Amino acid sequence: MMKGLLGLFFLLTLACSGTQGMRMENQNRSLGDIRGAMNAVLGGPRSVSENQRVFLSQYFGRKKDPSFNLDKSKERYYAKVTITGDRRPYDVEIVVILEERGPDGFEEVGYAPDEARRVAREIQQRLNLSRDGRNVIDDFRAF
Repeated sequence: MMKGLLGLFFLLTLACSGTQGMRMENQNRSLGDIRGAMNAVLGGPRSVSENQRVFLSQYFGRKKDPSFNLDKSKERYYAKVTITGDRRPYDVEIVVILEERGPDGFEEVGYAPDEARRVAREIQQRLNLSRDGRNVIDDFRAF
């Protein structure tokens, strides 16, 4: 009973996740640029919504360690990245969720706002990289 109530509470707080993460407003970049920056920082997505605006990242550890092992770790993080807006400029919302190993596997225990800030900063840096090798035509869709 208590576990069910805690799960319900967590789902309700997850629905109000705007205050738990970071919001990068007015990103005047193409969707392809934003997705490319996300992939560079977080790796390929674990899950993508049908409209391709909500992404769940692969699991990662607290430290940027390439040898992060899910099987041995006591905790893990994943990021939920949401791109809002129907045209430029887009807003990008990033929420990082912490999971800890329990007797039945990993359970979501809360948010990691510091990790969300770190991920947002890295994505923003990636978006701000020089665009010297780009062609202006790349930003527009002909059809």
